[in-house]
Amino acid sequence: MQSLSGSTRALGLGLALLLCSCQSESTTPLEHHESQAAALSIVREGDGPYVEGNTERLRAVYPEPLATVRWNATAGRLEASADSASWRLPAAGTASLTVTAVTKSGQELSATYQFQVTTASSGLGSGEPGSLATAGAVDASNDLTGQVCELAFDASGRGHILYDNGSHTSLWYGTWDGSTWTTEQVEGLGMGVGGLVSTYMAMAVAADGTPHLAYWMTQQGQPTLWYATRGGTGAWVRERINLTSAPASGIGTVSIVLDPARANRPTVVFDSFIKDSSGYQQGRVAVAWRTGPNTWAGNPVSYIASQHQFLQGDAVISSDGTVFFPFGYSYYGEYFLGSYRPGGGLDNLSLANYSFGGSYASLVWAGTNRLLARTPSGLFDFNLTSPMSGTTIQRYDLEQHTVTLGDLVYTAGKPYIAHLHDSQLELVSPRADNYWTYTQLGTAQSSGRIGLAVRPTTGQLHVCYRNNYKVMFQ
Repeated sequence: MQSLSGSTRALGLGLALLLCSCQSESTTPLEHHESQAAALSIVREGDGPYVEGNTERLRAVYPEPLATVRWNATAGRLEASADSASWRLPAAGTASLTVTAVTKSGQELSATYQFQVTTASSGLGSGEPGSLATAGAVDASNDLTGQVCELAFDASGRGHILYDNGSHTSLWYGTWDGSTWTTEQVEGLGMGVGGLVSTYMAMAVAADGTPHLAYWMTQQGQPTLWYATRGGTGAWVRERINLTSAPASGIGTVSIVLDPARANRPTVVFDSFIKDSSGYQQGRVAVAWRTGPNTWAGNPVSYIASQHQFLQGDAVISSDGTVFFPFGYSYYGEYFLGSYRPGGGLDNLSLANYSFGGSYASLVWAGTNRLLARTPSGLFDFNLTSPMSGTTIQRYDLEQHTVTLGDLVYTAGKPYIAHLHDSQLELVSPRADNYWTYTQLGTAQSSGRIGLAVRPTTGQLHVCYRNNYKVMFQ
């Protein structure tokens, strides 16, 4: 049974969201988000999406014995008996359920929940405003997929996904037309081609729908860094990135952006190892950009002498072509926000006074010179200056629980975060009073990446993640 808890739990926030548990293993009660020690909870029998016409069986739960319980629904047919209720769901749309209880000690309790009810035939999504795709597998094969996924939309609203196949080590790409995913292999093992593709991969999609991919793979025991794009003929163009100044000599984090100041040229940020004067391998963040077919230029970026420096998450790029990215160095676990502009030098901002967290950070723009970063330890808000030493930083706590994996977007004037909270996939955003509100999206597995993106033609949020060893889209 799945437990929903809270004094008020709002689903939607102006966006159509689906509250579901996507497989039967989601029997662990969801953690309480409220500051009080305990909250009135609703335990749901069963899992999956909330579908019109289905009957949901619910039970009110509180640590103390309940003397009376009252149920009220804004729509649908509700039959209640003490702390239990059966709710026949109304037509697709938003419906609310309120539970009011009094404990035997006289304490009064109330909880209100909003549910996004979908149609039984919604499949992978209707594309209509006010509806969200029902969770479904992107890849129809029997292979294990989705340890990593990245999600994006082009200007026409077409969906793009990048994900890995773990059964037969390979990289896959798919497009979504609003109802159906079409997938294809881009890289993998073969005779005289390809290699063992790692889970370090990244994607950027141009407004016209052209995909740009960057990924690591091992070929005959050697790590190699690659770029792939779809050419005008529809065939994939693959190029190895191997700068003399920053050789791709060890697999690590990689990110790719398109430079708006230079005709959207692909720019790849990655981990590299450079030999110093004594022959010692030093970890460096490297930036490479494509100047023509099979032609790449770039440099290693060195901020701290004689220290390993590693990319720690997404890169983003400004309108003038300056690349920003999080990085850390190994000996003291200190983290930085770095910047690099070809021909314009480099800069960095120390985060030593903040608990930045050591896992993957997601970066997005939130207006001119304002950058947001989602990390396991919180949300960072940077108001950038040049030089970066004058940048102001605000850090906002998210959770005290384990929320290592996640992604971030900024839309409709505020941030939205998808993260894995224990085994539950949550969407987090600030409500009108700026307190966080949490939407349970279902069960997910620990994964290298979760993808969150906004479809521009509808304004809807969509997410990709791994569940039951399959890459999922919702």
